[in-house]
Amino acid sequence: MGGVDRNDQMCHLHKSAKQYKWYMRLGLKSVLQAACNAYILEGHVVNHKAKDDVINVPGFSWFGFNRVDIHKNAPKPSGGIGILVKTWILEHYNASVIDRSFDGILGLKFENRMNDSNFLVFACYLPPENSSRGRDAPSFFAHLLAQIYLNDECDAILLTGDFNSRIGSLPDTLNDIDCVPMRNTIDKSINQHGHEFIDFLNESKFCVLNGRFQGCDNFTSISTRGKSVVDYICVPHDVFDKCKKFEVLTAESIVNNNSLFGLLGGKSRLPDHSVLITEFTVTHFEQAVSTDNEMKRARFKINQIPLDFMSNTLIKEMELLSIRQNKLLIVTTFDKG
Repeated sequence: MGGVDRNDQMCHLHKSAKQYKWYMRLGLKSVLQAACNAYILEGHVVNHKAKDDVINVPGFSWFGFNRVDIHKNAPKPSGGIGILVKTWILEHYNASVIDRSFDGILGLKFENRMNDSNFLVFACYLPPENSSRGRDAPSFFAHLLAQIYLNDECDAILLTGDFNSRIGSLPDTLNDIDCVPMRNTIDKSINQHGHEFIDFLNESKFCVLNGRFQGCDNFTSISTRGKSVVDYICVPHDVFDKCKKFEVLTAESIVNNNSLFGLLGGKSRLPDHSVLITEFTVTHFEQAVSTDNEMKRARFKINQIPLDFMSNTLIKEMELLSIRQNKLLIVTTFDKG
């Protein structure tokens, strides 16, 4: 994604440092309903949490963004996103929230304690298009796109979550240009969120992992109303080859394979969303001492900026979002004065 070339860095350090490949596992949702009577997650969550509530799971640290704007007639607090990070990961990475300014989007940055490598994970939830909260998909994707451009120097960015977007067979890559495998489709339906999602993927040069790993795909939403694919893990094209695994596990298969039915109460029911898992590789060095004392300047991939940058609908949404934020800053400053 830019910055110091990792291959060059490896050449300088391989004689004095031991190299590891770490397989980082991300899951959008998990369905283990245990004595804590809550969903255990490693990625994305829609929960019944009040503004300041957290999820406490042994061996994990919680980074959350609970919904603030709750309808006055809501029977209980609801909505939010969050990421549970395994404790051992935090022994090697500093994790910090870099974005929680847009409802339904949480950005978490992981910075290696031993060197300058890093990556970002965004947990996302876009409400259904027929709900009052899901009517502004362009602003949602414009905010995500702005975050991608702002953090282009990171080694990798992963988007995980429930986008409520059905993209059918719509192409999320330019097959004659992008070096990403073709996507197999099991959900043929397309909705308006799906069109917005595809526009975002093409603009950001991201692709979905769903459908690109043979024999590991499945529907991500299974209920009495039918089956669909609405949850995704997305990565930049140049990060795809670092993803060594992608798998969709249904809630029922997890319960069956782990004999968990005894943990379900009489009024409990299985979640209708599946678990999405990916493993990707990062390079870790025990010691990262550069022999070059010169200041390293950030390098930006100017050649990857689209030719129609600042001309399409998504960019206009970004401009409007920036204008609204500037107006809010001006009003706030005036009031304080």
